[in-house]
Amino acid sequence: MAHAKDRELLAVLDRLACFAERIAATNLSDVGHLQGDLQEIGTGAAHHLPGVGLPAAGAFP
Repeated sequence: MAHAKDRELLAVLDRLACFAERIAATNLSDVGHLQGDLQEIGTGAAHHLPGVGLPAAGAFP
């Protein structure tokens, strides 16, 4: 049986995988709207898994 932290990490990884699928299906000239989704995932990861997160908004070129 997985520990709570393991389940939380798996949930974050699942959200990242779904996000990657959305990126793959998005026209690369129109990815700006995905940045908010990425920030939300990073904020959730930082909240549930201290020390794990994604770069802040605007950190990507």
